[in-house]
Amino acid sequence: MDKSFLKNMDWLLLGSVLGLLGMGLLALYSSSYPAIQKGEGTNYFQFQCFWIAFGLVLMMVLYFLPQRTFFNVAYSFYGLVVVLLVLVLLFGTRGQGATRWLRLGFMNLQPSELAKLATLMAVSRYLSRDDVDINQSLYFFFAGLFFLIPFLLIVKQPDLGTSLVFVVMVLPVFYWAGLKTGNLLLIIMPFVTLLASFNFYTFFIAILFLVGYLIYSRRSLLVGLVNFGLNIFIGLMTPFIWQHLKPYQKQRILTFLNPEADPLGAGYQIIQSIVAIGSGGFHGKGFLHGSQ
Repeated sequence: MDKSFLKNMDWLLLGSVLGLLGMGLLALYSSSYPAIQKGEGTNYFQFQCFWIAFGLVLMMVLYFLPQRTFFNVAYSFYGLVVVLLVLVLLFGTRGQGATRWLRLGFMNLQPSELAKLATLMAVSRYLSRDDVDINQSLYFFFAGLFFLIPFLLIVKQPDLGTSLVFVVMVLPVFYWAGLKTGNLLLIIMPFVTLLASFNFYTFFIAILFLVGYLIYSRRSLLVGLVNFGLNIFIGLMTPFIWQHLKPYQKQRILTFLNPEADPLGAGYQIIQSIVAIGSGGFHGKGFLHGSQ
């Protein structure tokens, strides 16, 4: 075996991934053990083992590819995925209240999953340029555009869960690219305002905090007015946005905030997970002895 292979391997990352996969398989086998013994339903453990094996083989294939390959295909891959997301809206297969898949005959393709990887590759290539400074408005705008385009296309499907993943991805990517903490705070504030605007007092406190920070950090008048106006606009638009969410989207948000509101329906899984942790205590009930 080539010694450079062993030397260049990120063993901490690989070990963490394998450890998580192993613990996940043990938990899956333990939780589905009664059904496996009876031969009832889908053998999820066997199904997951197949996909883990497939994923590990694919990982090794990609590992041996030159890193320049990913750099060269990043923009093309991103463009292809954006086209696929547009095709989903035009010709996609509808199911469970959303249009998320492209039917390819032998399988259904969900481009929104590919969009996560494609967006990270494209924005990483853009931010790797020596002349790009994420703290400058123009470069920040173009970097944000990489996230905004798939985000809007996925929201249109509508797929609230996947679209929110893009919102979460923005923060660590921009931070690792050198975005200053103060600028990062200004990015987070609209989301804080969105959540706070369901109550007048929390909304008022959020805006007061924003104004205080803008004065303390001595931002330019233009930056201050833009951020203040944006957060006020989001606060005023929140009731309108809420009214235009799909029923299942509202249910997911409400269930996340209060699973007890629908204990036998949307909140059932969350409540059962809490019961499982509570009944097992610190040490748990033991392998293959779980009750939930």
